[in-house]
Amino acid sequence: MKNIQPVSGAARARNVVVLLMLALSVVSYVDRTAISIAGPTLIREFGFSETQMGSIYSVFILSYALFMFPGGWLADSYGPRLILA
Repeated sequence: MKNIQPVSGAARARNVVVLLMLALSVVSYVDRTAISIAGPTLIREFGFSETQMGSIYSVFILSYALFMFPGGWLADSYGPRLILA
């Protein structure tokens, strides 16, 4: 039977960072899918036409994609730890 070593502080911090990144990925996925699920309710509540709702979807995805570039540049320049915090 192997001796199980206690987890060091660095390993614990790495595990926490990985779990936080997983949580961010899940929230990001839910954001992208929630707007499409909420679409029919938004149409009823605010009286949007199908064309207007298509524009809303497009603007959401476009803004989402556009902020990926500055976010990546900032993470490369200042480090992911600072940017994710």
